[in-house]
Amino acid sequence: MKSRLVNILASALLPVCCAVLLAACSPPKPAALPPIKVTVKPPQLATVTNWDEYPGHLEAVEIVEIRPRVAGCIDSIHFQDGTEVKAGDLLFVIDPRPYQAELEQSQARRQQAETHLELVRSEFKRAESLHGTKAISEEEYDSRSNAVRQAEAALVAAKGCVTPK
Repeated sequence: MKSRLVNILASALLPVCCAVLLAACSPPKPAALPPIKVTVKPPQLATVTNWDEYPGHLEAVEIVEIRPRVAGCIDSIHFQDGTEVKAGDLLFVIDPRPYQAELEQSQARRQQAETHLELVRSEFKRAESLHGTKAISEEEYDSRSNAVRQAEAALVAAKGCVTPK
């Protein structure tokens, strides 16, 4: 019975002894810090504008695409960015020199076709008079007749390239 009493006492005192030993081993508490110095100012009155930034994409309600009818270098611009323009207003002037040169070439080709037609017609007239007397062959006569038709077609083509102003 005595050993049983010793066991009960040992089991009851053991946790108390452990708690005392653990409390003795803990580090000392640090000293209290001095109070922090704080500066105090009176409140300021000011207007504050609230704003936020948002990523976004803006797109116009109406879109106008300006496309040239012909290619070329722009000589002058006849409007200011952001101004309103009306239908039919002059916006750009394209350099006319390449188009003037092309017109002059077309006029020269037309004149060449007219001159060639005159020559072929005069040769055909001579061939007609010679054909009546059987002085030229049928082949030569047909060749000159076809040359007149070809020259007339070439003149029509050359006139088509030169448009009136």
